[in-house]
Amino acid sequence: MLALAVGVAGCGSSSTSSTSSTRSTAPSAARPPAPPAAVTRALIREIDTARTCLTKKHLRVTGGPVFPEQSPTSPDGELIVGGAKGAAFVAYYTDVSRAEKLEPEVQQSAARDGGQVERHGAATVLFIHHPANKLRDDVLGCAFS
Repeated sequence: MLALAVGVAGCGSSSTSSTSSTRSTAPSAARPPAPPAAVTRALIREIDTARTCLTKKHLRVTGGPVFPEQSPTSPDGELIVGGAKGAAFVAYYTDVSRAEKLEPEVQQSAARDGGQVERHGAATVLFIHHPANKLRDDVLGCAFS
């Protein structure tokens, strides 16, 4: 799994008063900077490996890297796995501490819907409903390999 601490970008503002108006150049929402290219490539390889594994097990798989980050709680990559016996979301993060920090929110969501969550390192799997044993084994085996 990937373990890189990604710092949070700072917000700044400046004002210019060439006339009677003031202009702020502060960003509307602080986003962490994009991870370094080597980290991005490693994440893409990890997602591609899991996708290949899941596809070989005859599961439908969509998704991939999510750069730039869509929100402070969005993963850096996500695979959506669906089959006749259930579905799962596999979230990949470039930062283990971010995966740990977001896990309680994912756990709450799963509890409301009767799902299950498993996290290993920087990857988190959310099963939408209690999964069949084969689906659970296939997804976990591929996502955490």
